[in-house]
Amino acid sequence: MDIEHKLLRAFEAVHTHNTSGGAGASWVRANAFARTQRTACAGGHAKRTARITCSGMMHAVLLTAAVTSGLTGRAWAQGSTQHVVGWGSNNSGQINSPSTATNITQVACGYGYTYALKNDGTLIGWGYSDLGQINTPSNATNVTQVACGRYYTYALKNDGTLVGWGYNDYGRLDTPSTATNVTQVACGESHTYALKNDGTLVGWGRNDEGQIDTPTTATNVTQVACGRFHTYALKNDGTLVGWGFNGQRQINTPSTASNVKQVACGYAHTYALKNDGTLVGWGFNGDGRLNTPSTATNVTQVACGESHTYALKNDGTLVGWGYNTYGQLNTPSTATNVTQIACGYIHTYALRAWSDCNANGTFDGDDIAYGGASDTNANGSLDACEQAQGDIDLSSIVDYGDVALIMIDFGPCAVCPSDLDGTGVVDFGDVAMALLNFGPVN
Repeated sequence: MDIEHKLLRAFEAVHTHNTSGGAGASWVRANAFARTQRTACAGGHAKRTARITCSGMMHAVLLTAAVTSGLTGRAWAQGSTQHVVGWGSNNSGQINSPSTATNITQVACGYGYTYALKNDGTLIGWGYSDLGQINTPSNATNVTQVACGRYYTYALKNDGTLVGWGYNDYGRLDTPSTATNVTQVACGESHTYALKNDGTLVGWGRNDEGQIDTPTTATNVTQVACGRFHTYALKNDGTLVGWGFNGQRQINTPSTASNVKQVACGYAHTYALKNDGTLVGWGFNGDGRLNTPSTATNVTQVACGESHTYALKNDGTLVGWGYNTYGQLNTPSTATNVTQIACGYIHTYALRAWSDCNANGTFDGDDIAYGGASDTNANGSLDACEQAQGDIDLSSIVDYGDVALIMIDFGPCAVCPSDLDGTGVVDFGDVAMALLNFGPVN
């Protein structure tokens, strides 16, 4: 059955089901709309494409997707199953996101390599691997967080245990027996810290600058961060405790660093994010890595690379500053609706918003049909499942009739109770029947 007939059949069914009020008129308009789109629909309802834009060795991968609607003849820049965007140096392939990097919940950047955590608790790594830092071991399953250092990687599992791999000089991978009931792991250049569920810390690895000499004041900790040779702990009262190398004043916590909700450490600089969304930075300011721009307001996360810094704002946009020789601050236009930012040595990654809107356990084309990564209903908020972009069924209201026009022919539908439109399969034709005229999309 071609798309025109699927549209007509779905709306005929809806018309039969809703004969009062304006439903009939709505169907007539939708019927006419479908017929006028016969040529446009001939090639099928949707076409998904991925574009990779490259420019030289030091380039940015702008990994995006367009869902081209045969019904409206326009491209929807609402995301794809691959919501990571990387830029900066690519000298080791660290921004060559693999096609398997889908359904991502966290991204982490190390020294010339990158890791992605998937929503099924598995990991994917790419980039520099001469020392085994992306050779994910078989027991790195049910992962809830991944952390990257210089040439080594740690995974935190959902049972509170740790798995580490890569280069093991200075014992950076020698996980102590006391590292149990872990809630967060952090990697520096060659030292590692685990935060336990009782708010205490366990550190191991290199210690020539005292970077694992946990002070007695580091109690009731809610987050730990590691720089090259220094470490910071955030306490549950919003105060900070720092230790390790202080040659560039990177542990000279300023008095303004109060009411802190997150801390980040770079090579020799530190940033604190306050509860009011403002930032405070200290330490070495080479290349302007501490020159917080005036646009860095309403911040929800801060990340530090070796010599560059990024802030994620509450509107999903990014602000970066510091060293930019390799383009690590050249935020691509596709880095929108960002939910997490990660900085490596000289590269950067952003994780974009996505939602399993049809609740089938994966982010796929059906979720793109529902919406995904844009405020398509223009209510001023990125909802879990944005529904429709306009009154495309001409019913004078943005409702599920518009959803029906968007979704039909996208395949099986996890939220439909039965084959309501009689096509022999439970699909988005049934969405048209079940949802049309149920009111505005919220």
